[in-house]
Amino acid sequence: MSNRRLFTLFAVLLIPVLLMGIGVAPRYIEELAIGGGYASAPDGGSDLEADGDFLTDGEVTIGRNEAVDHRASILTGAGNKAFLNLNSPGAMHGGALWFDGATDTLALGTRNGSATPTAAFLITQGSQDVAFQSGISTKGEVHVGDGSASVGRLRFAGPSGVFRRTAYYTGASSSGANLRWEIGASEHAESSTYNGSALRISAYDNTGAFIDTPIFIERDPGQPARISRNTRIKLDLNVEGGDIVAGADSTTRGVVTAWDGSGGAAPGCLKLASPNGTIWYVFVEDDGTLKVSSALPTANADGAVVGTQF
Repeated sequence: MSNRRLFTLFAVLLIPVLLMGIGVAPRYIEELAIGGGYASAPDGGSDLEADGDFLTDGEVTIGRNEAVDHRASILTGAGNKAFLNLNSPGAMHGGALWFDGATDTLALGTRNGSATPTAAFLITQGSQDVAFQSGISTKGEVHVGDGSASVGRLRFAGPSGVFRRTAYYTGASSSGANLRWEIGASEHAESSTYNGSALRISAYDNTGAFIDTPIFIERDPGQPARISRNTRIKLDLNVEGGDIVAGADSTTRGVVTAWDGSGGAAPGCLKLASPNGTIWYVFVEDDGTLKVSSALPTANADGAVVGTQF
């Protein structure tokens, strides 16, 4: 019989005897090697060390009954951490899941050449919020809110002077050359309740270069939001709030333009409604004659000269 088989037989016979001795004055096995011992050739094994460490080359399964709950517990004190480490060779690279007893936070992170992991995100004890420590990359959708009681909201926070933004890219990567749009709050510090903060929309060309100047939707005390850049709308614009004002009093001249359509038979018009709701169109002939028509004009001869229609 080989020495290994004799050792195994001895261990099998000895362990029950020692276990029977556990009581007021238990007997102890300082170290226990199972199989060939941990990291031994050719197929490894397991070691139970005197300090309680357990090392194995195989899998560890907790529970075999799927109908009941099972748990593995790692205890931490108020000033230290409990780690679950996923190591690469040398234990200087890999991943880690840990709970910090000092801050009551659960963290997931990685190690890159250091025994101390860097947290990717944190979850505070008793909270459902996840605090990401850096950027988030996903190949799928991001859903905010649950569609019922939970209000969906994306929040961007930062100190004064920091531009908080969302960026939109085309192509397979988020490199600068693929940047097309940015929307965010301006980087101006707020000096009062309203001043300084604005919504900024920036456009970029097909190389990722910035186009012209951004659109600022500004806030001002007692005033509606202001768009501080020329804006082109390719569809109809319905303003339900009332007045449309062009220019600024004693500062900027206002101009309202109604261009003609294609084909030479579609003059630009001003559409007005009378007190009883009758629609009238005001336009000019090619020679500048101001006319009014009860139907959308399609020729110089339509309608009547203003002031002669009665």
